[in-house]
Amino acid sequence: MKFTISSRRYSRTFIHPLKTAKGVWTQREGFLIQLESDGRRGYGEVAPIPEFGTESLSEAADFLHGVGVEAELESFSVPESLPCCSFAFSSALAAFEVGVGVETDRHFSLAGLLPSGVDALRVLAEKQAAGFNCFKWKIGVESFDSEWRLFRNLLAESAPECRFRLDANASLSSTETRAWLESIRSSGSEDRIEFIEQPMPVGSESQMANLSKSFGIPIALDESLNGAEGHRWLLPETWSGPRVLKPCLLGSIATLEHRLAAISSHCVFSSSFETSIGLAQCLKLAHNLYPSPLRLPFALGFDTQSAFGDSFGLNDSLPKLSLDLVEPSLNRIVNHAF
Repeated sequence: MKFTISSRRYSRTFIHPLKTAKGVWTQREGFLIQLESDGRRGYGEVAPIPEFGTESLSEAADFLHGVGVEAELESFSVPESLPCCSFAFSSALAAFEVGVGVETDRHFSLAGLLPSGVDALRVLAEKQAAGFNCFKWKIGVESFDSEWRLFRNLLAESAPECRFRLDANASLSSTETRAWLESIRSSGSEDRIEFIEQPMPVGSESQMANLSKSFGIPIALDESLNGAEGHRWLLPETWSGPRVLKPCLLGSIATLEHRLAAISSHCVFSSSFETSIGLAQCLKLAHNLYPSPLRLPFALGFDTQSAFGDSFGLNDSLPKLSLDLVEPSLNRIVNHAF
């Protein structure tokens, strides 16, 4: 089967620069692709984050330039070293397959994204009022003492049923990680913590596992799952806690679905600050992995739509998300880009 290839580069500016332990992020760049064959079209998104072990934007650009404008399905392939390109092309090619569709009106619960610093208190109040009851907050950005004081305020200002994900982006030492765990336990707030997300660098997995076991507080892997060695942590026996997955960074969507089937009860889907095209593909993957809403173990981490004010997303923060809600934005992107 022959198919034609079109691609468009995009650049998005964060309304408020995203401050994490890795630095400040002001722009999100990537590529949108359209594949067409016999009147059928499929769409994908290449959204690299090299800090997470993916190809760079320039490497993705070189590949897209190299594949040209037409290809044969039987001989087409994407190198494993380009996981974001692989996700994009496999997602787009899936549109050519004949199969059962997904429920576009099914709503997935989302975890609300809080900014770092004192603005988190204001955003917490807004998102609670909107219906969120699970929140993700970046730590490791400021000193432990200031962040712990602020987190105590977040706990006090949130309803008792609200849960928190504390994301350090692999920036903490073992001493700092222990300080968080000890403070959570001594304050009696363990039941308010859904998990601490990758507190320590890649390569510290055994230390994180031991700390989680010692304190009885879940630690999730994130950065460890990406890059050439990341797939080992997707095996059932390698990690007992949650795994935070950014699907757009993890290669072929069909291969990813197969790998995740055995660990689906430990998977937490998370955003790569993708456009509505990538978001729609992630929601389809979640639908396939969790055919029953009752099986979804964690709220999805896709509360990133209000980070931008452009035409590539929903530009709104919603406690629940469905393909029906994403589709108008997706169609707008497609009509403008292709």
